[in-house]
Amino acid sequence: MRIEPLLTLDSGRPRLPSSKSHANRALVLAALSGRPCTLTCVTPADDVCLMASGLQILGFSAQWNDAGDEIRFDGSGRQTGSSADRTIDCELAGTTLRFLSAVAATVPGQTTLTGNARMRERPIGALVDALRALGAEICCDTGSAPLTVAGQQHFASKVEIDPGTSSQFISALLLIAPVLPNGLEVVFGSGPRVSSSYIDLTIRCLRDCGVEVQQSTNSVRVPPTELVPPDSWPIEGDWSAAGFHVVKADLQGEVFEPIGLDPASAQGDRRLPELLSTGSTTLDLSDLPDQAMNVAVWCAFHEKTTRLTGLSTLRGKESDRIRATVAMLTAVGVPVRSEGDDLVIEGGHPLRFGRIETEGDHRLAIAGTLLGLLGEGVELSDSNCVSKSDPNFFGTVQAIRSSQRPILLGGLRGAGKTTTGRALAGAIGWSFVDTDEAFEAEHGPIPEFVESRGWPEFRRLEAKITENCLRPCTVVALGGGVVEGPFFDRLRTAEVPSVVVFLEEHLDTLAERIRGSDRPSLTGRPITEELSELEQRRRPRFESIAQIVCQAGQSVEARVEQIRSRLTPRRVLR
Repeated sequence: MRIEPLLTLDSGRPRLPSSKSHANRALVLAALSGRPCTLTCVTPADDVCLMASGLQILGFSAQWNDAGDEIRFDGSGRQTGSSADRTIDCELAGTTLRFLSAVAATVPGQTTLTGNARMRERPIGALVDALRALGAEICCDTGSAPLTVAGQQHFASKVEIDPGTSSQFISALLLIAPVLPNGLEVVFGSGPRVSSSYIDLTIRCLRDCGVEVQQSTNSVRVPPTELVPPDSWPIEGDWSAAGFHVVKADLQGEVFEPIGLDPASAQGDRRLPELLSTGSTTLDLSDLPDQAMNVAVWCAFHEKTTRLTGLSTLRGKESDRIRATVAMLTAVGVPVRSEGDDLVIEGGHPLRFGRIETEGDHRLAIAGTLLGLLGEGVELSDSNCVSKSDPNFFGTVQAIRSSQRPILLGGLRGAGKTTTGRALAGAIGWSFVDTDEAFEAEHGPIPEFVESRGWPEFRRLEAKITENCLRPCTVVALGGGVVEGPFFDRLRTAEVPSVVVFLEEHLDTLAERIRGSDRPSLTGRPITEELSELEQRRRPRFESIAQIVCQAGQSVEARVEQIRSRLTPRRVLR
């Protein structure tokens, strides 16, 4: 898929998917509770669908509604009709494989869990060791999938695990802890915890089900508890998916205004706006590793060299994300290197078009799209992988592209607004509208209208028609006198989201073009005198609202090229 760069800022607020991290935790707890429960506001991301189907294979009653945005458990608990051997293919869903490995240990019968080629490379040995220490019977020859788990009833009540391992291993243990006969205390060894925000999210979900989780510096204790999930359990918006929009807004100098996100969420990615605002050249992502690739893109537009730390878990994700990030940025001309598990990015360099091998990794495809939209474009080797977390991601991208702000061409009469506008619209594939032509289509020829009803009434209606012409992805040729009418104040105060281009032109050229036209005089004076007076009055007004100025004497082709080269919807950060 080819991602072309945006030309102007867009004018919308993104609608985000619900959190697959929240959904998958809620799915496990709702299943284990054996109570009626409906998860609402669920996005049918691949990982969520795989978790629901895996629970069904284990015998739980997880059923989607017809609209595909709710999952209902009927309260029958696990169906015990069969405890025959079963196999669950988790494909590339690491959370699904790890959570269901723990759940399978509590379910009668034998369960084999496997995945695709990359999943069979990702480590699960630390979780296998912990489950074995609790008494589970597990066959796992390689430290990765496939593994076979024999369900049983007797578990120890305490286990130790390295806090530097995947947070998913710890969450898997905590999720089954309430249904173990004596509960479970998870003790952390020495060293820092990675991705601790995801453990916090797990604890939040447990508490939502009535579990009194006890935390200390070195352990988490979960007592045996009858799980009582909410009858209707809404899945919150996804702060991980919001990272794309947070970075995009920051690079565009815009305010991030999402719909449906909880600012008090336990999701660690909600801290991304705060992280980007620090101004530091060393950014620790240990608590929001899913944002590493988005932040790397952000760094590419920063004139400084930035070091990203806290990335140790990225080697074992859907791709080796440290290596993949180096390849992504290198493909578009950004100097970047890995130093151990750190990334060092030299920002502020000119970008080029590049091809990005997404390796089936949704985070890489999403970050690559961001890089293409704000840079010089990219080609993604595979775009379908985004369905792992957000099936509608490219629908959102299309909505962004379709809401790009209009380009308004202003200047004196005869400056070439219509000619330049048509050429520009054709070059960028946008629509074109001339406000004078739109006025005449509604009210007839301008000279006759002015003669019968006067200039004040013309200016009033011109402002109304101009407002109606301001559609997304449109090049608009403004009337020369629009800056003397009521619409000027809206342009001056930036109430109208747009890019204003001022086309300068020499007075003698303007006079030559106008002499043969039927436009009525504003003053009754000779055309050269009138133009000189208009320039003195209108030029400062156009200059006060213009983001781009095309100097006099240029050809139409040169103007179009200059405007295109200046249409960048992002800034270089200093």
